[in-house]
Amino acid sequence: MKKVGSLILFAVVLSVQISAQKSMAIGGYFSPSFASRFTSSSDELSWLNTDMNNISRAGFGYSVGVFWEQKISDKLSFRAGLGYLSMGENVDSLSAVGVDLYKSNYRFIELPLVASYSFGANKYVRPYVSFGYVLNYYINNRITYSYAGSNNEETQLVKNDFNAINHALRVSFGYDFVLDKKWNMRAECYAASFVSSLTEQ
Repeated sequence: MKKVGSLILFAVVLSVQISAQKSMAIGGYFSPSFASRFTSSSDELSWLNTDMNNISRAGFGYSVGVFWEQKISDKLSFRAGLGYLSMGENVDSLSAVGVDLYKSNYRFIELPLVASYSFGANKYVRPYVSFGYVLNYYINNRITYSYAGSNNEETQLVKNDFNAINHALRVSFGYDFVLDKKWNMRAECYAASFVSSLTEQ
């Protein structure tokens, strides 16, 4: 309950700070994503990494949400958002136990807080870099599987033993296309990495 309370407090304080500013911009985002690796263990459990690398491979996911942005200057701005994140993972080598499909979608609520710096002389197409922090609240894991010889896929929702609140760092590069005085469109490529363990182990 304390973790949920801290998450709500973080969102409330953030929204109050943003609403107190002037010239606030509001937008939405959608991004397909690719998870290069979802789990890794400590040096003491290096054998577990080897086993997971043999059966686990990355999967596709996506994130979608809304954001609020405050310009500090012509080049610097701060952005805060609220979104939904799905991270995919596929598991191979389960045919020995009669399973020919097994994939997971780990689902989170994400609260990104990002600073962006624009550069370049063209005021209509502005490249930028950004760096920031993301608070992730774990929801559940959606598992899809099918048994060997079956054409039916089954789905199950599980909680796992993940920590409710997790932390990540994010860096990106993109282009900001200025359409007119009120509308912008952005294309961005970003990378994010968890800096806190998803579990207590």
